[in-house]
Amino acid sequence: MPGGAIRIEVKDRMLPELTLPIAYPKFKEGSRYSVGLAQKDIPVNIGKLGLGWSETIGETMIDLDSRWYNSAWRSLAQTPVEMRSLFSEDSANLKGHLEMFVDIIDAVEFDKRPKMYRPVPISKPRQENFELRIVIYKIQECYLPYQLADNDPAKLASFYVETRLGNRPEDVRRTEPCKHVGDGVAEFNWRMKWQLKLPSLDIKPRLKLQIFDDTSFGVGDDQLCAVADIKLRSLFDEIVTTEVPILKKKQWVLMHHPNHPEVEAQIQMSLELTTAEAAAKKKCGAGKDGYKDGQHQDYVLPEPFQPAAFSLYNPVPYFNYLIISSIKNLQWSLASVLLIFPFFPLFVQFVFMLTPWTWYAAGGVAGLIVFIRITLVQSARVARIQAESAARSVVVVSADDEL
Repeated sequence: MPGGAIRIEVKDRMLPELTLPIAYPKFKEGSRYSVGLAQKDIPVNIGKLGLGWSETIGETMIDLDSRWYNSAWRSLAQTPVEMRSLFSEDSANLKGHLEMFVDIIDAVEFDKRPKMYRPVPISKPRQENFELRIVIYKIQECYLPYQLADNDPAKLASFYVETRLGNRPEDVRRTEPCKHVGDGVAEFNWRMKWQLKLPSLDIKPRLKLQIFDDTSFGVGDDQLCAVADIKLRSLFDEIVTTEVPILKKKQWVLMHHPNHPEVEAQIQMSLELTTAEAAAKKKCGAGKDGYKDGQHQDYVLPEPFQPAAFSLYNPVPYFNYLIISSIKNLQWSLASVLLIFPFFPLFVQFVFMLTPWTWYAAGGVAGLIVFIRITLVQSARVARIQAESAARSVVVVSADDEL
């Protein structure tokens, strides 16, 4: 001082990982009896053994003169907390922010009265126990890319939903398979739970949802049908700050396929993030225990309504599912058509003059607008899917081939 400055670097501890290729037996595609060898890479985390290196993320320069020789800054009763921007020499883009404070003390004054300048207590935030609960109700419009046709009895799927919290293998949960699916609709009513300690840097605040078709029969990899990611950072921060349970009611989440953009499956789910104390008061079971009565009455789930295989010995379950599912689909179709029903009594009103015609006109116009909107959205979706499929099927011919 004068001319004092501090350069602060933020680094990332790199923990290397390797992949080891292995071979294992697997049923060949399209056959349940022919077995071949499949290849798979297994990640090995060498960083857990203490081997690694550090890479600089960004740095910030702090001018001490602008603080020490500033009377307004020195008159502050408490040192302010600053949010510093991080930059690197390799890029002009912002690399992040660093929350910090700078406290400058006169060395002579400190030697005279050291007790007046006690260090500011800094400690990690205390972790609390929380519980994350999600319920997977059903999926719809989930068709295997180019393999599963609508209502084709020769092509049936065995869907299950796999969820993963963060990146740890021990945080993977999955439902039981819903077999004999031919219309892209499967019901699960399956609850999953995670015990969390927050705040934590070990848990990535992300919930990954994946729909698979059980094609490997427990040997090898199954076929991916759709995927979606749900960010949990805001929910984690909110419950750590307020300690008030968070409930996201039943809703539909759109899912996609990484290689087939025309696939737009939907999954119906609910999410609850609660404290350990609240979870102890309202206990609930996961998996098949969610159907039992030994839990809180608000958390008892109905058993799923799933397809049944056709059997000559007892074909009743098979036909029951076909009839009930057809009735459910018919209800939605009738609901869309009946949106314009108020126009019918409007016509009767003009003929017989029974009640004010404006009531029916208003209802008919509102229903017609909704009906047109539904029709246009569905038509645009079908046209986009057809255009994307046609674009991928175009064969590019070179000039040499044309000659």
